Amino acid sequence: MGNIGTSIIKIAVAAGGAVLGVLLARWGDEFIASRFQEKSEVDKTRYEQGLMAQQPLQPIQPPLSGSHVSWPRQVPNANPALLGVGLFRHRVDGIPTDELGSADVPTLSSSSDELYVQPAFDATAAEHYFLRVRNRQTGMIETQCRKELLTFQFFTTAGTFSPRERTSELSPLLSVPESGHIPIDSQYHPPKADALPADGNVTIWVVTRDERAGASWLSRTFVLTP
Repeated sequence: MGNIGTSIIKIAVAAGGAVLGVLLARWGDEFIASRFQEKSEVDKTRYEQGLMAQQPLQPIQPPLSGSHVSWPRQVPNANPALLGVGLFRHRVDGIPTDELGSADVPTLSSSSDELYVQPAFDATAAEHYFLRVRNRQTGMIETQCRKELLTFQFFTTAGTFSPRERTSELSPLLSVPESGHIPIDSQYHPPKADALPADGNVTIWVVTRDERAGASWLSRTFVLTP
């Protein structure tokens, strides 16, 4: 191949490389813009929930003084286990009363009986954990100790619950009742008479979740009659 042919090939390769570089640069710009837009949407949602914007994690800086470096110890997350699911006939001043035996399969009338379902859990199920956040006052990234918020969700094979979800702590927008009791129970509403299960058996589940993907659940069964 002559010098002219070789030169043509070199020019074509160089031009192709330039085009590829432009395409890669354009893809990079679009990717960064997309990621920025996604983060903006996430931060907007967190602001609406009263939370701070997500911050990138930074390496923890060890203390400068002293010969011993003490690092925060992050304990692995454990599933927030439930101790039981209580069934109650009434609610007085926001507190369920008249509990049905946990070893029994109770029979309830859909037309006359009330039912309140309340999960039981150990307070230590809401664990503490370390999180890297930005201090609003100083603007510095620091390690803070947070306590998990547990949620309790209610499900059933027939009927509905209200509310469908409770939390282990009240929202900052709500005030704690004078009794100091934080309600975590939910009222069961039976289906209409023509939608009752043929065998009368109704199974309910309470699912608890923490803020770090931990979850567990328990179920109870009762018989529902017209």
